[in-house]
Amino acid sequence: MCQNLNSDLVQITNQTVQTEVKSLLKEQQGLQKGIWIGLERSIFGTNVKWKWISGSTDIYPLWNSSFPVNRLDNHCGKVVWDEITQEISLLDANCHERLPFICQGRK
Repeated sequence: MCQNLNSDLVQITNQTVQTEVKSLLKEQQGLQKGIWIGLERSIFGTNVKWKWISGSTDIYPLWNSSFPVNRLDNHCGKVVWDEITQEISLLDANCHERLPFICQGRK
């Protein structure tokens, strides 16, 4: 995905990035299923933590805790736009799901 653009999937690690992602999602139509971001976890083991592709486990407080995590099939993270609350949430998803994605430049 992003490697072809010499970048990585976006990592929402601060308010600035969250605001940018929120703005992108708010402007786009037809993205109800979500957009891939650089969040992942291993499917091996129990209580495995989510981490950014950089290795950081500092998950900015966006996780939708009311959404059940599918520990067996879902080990990639996506961000979704909620039209009602006008906010974004992080959700787990099956990595083989075909979704758009957001890239960010490498540092």
